[in-house]
Amino acid sequence: MEDCPICFESFISKCITNCNHNFCKLCLHKWFEKNISCPICRKTIYYYNLDGYEYEVIVYKKIII
Repeated sequence: MEDCPICFESFISKCITNCNHNFCKLCLHKWFEKNISCPICRKTIYYYNLDGYEYEVIVYKKIII
């Protein structure tokens, strides 16, 4: 059995990214709060699959004035 490379636990709601890496949905969403690249290969994540559905990753940059 594989574990999530972010939390090192068994997958909960396993997501598969466009670069074919697997993460828990919650772990991936927390990762997206600070990064848009894959935690393993550093490629930009544009979408991920969860339960047969594809979700697009939309990134909003914060502009600090």
